Amino acid sequence: TKVQVSGTVDAVCQKKGCWMVLRDGELTARVFTHAGGFFLPIGTSKGRKCKVEGELKEKTVTEKFAKHLEEDGAGDPAKIKGDQREWVMDATTIELL
Repeated sequence: TKVQVSGTVDAVCQKKGCWMVLRDGELTARVFTHAGGFFLPIGTSKGRKCKVEGELKEKTVTEKFAKHLEEDGAGDPAKIKGDQREWVMDATTIELL
């Protein structure tokens, strides 16, 4: 089931722009762009408002993949310990506002 959510950009993949982290208050979701067949601009500003449409689900991300995502987001992969539970959204559209 597709849903539409809004929030602010918290992080963007710095390799290809293939994902972003969307924040709404304390809630976050990792948004992947492959479902829509597009990429985000790598320089998209943290805090920029956006609307996202796609399928949202809670998922367990392996420690190895979570470290990869942290590194691609210009973070420190050493801070990732164990598998991670997070909200994941396969976006069909993203509107940067």
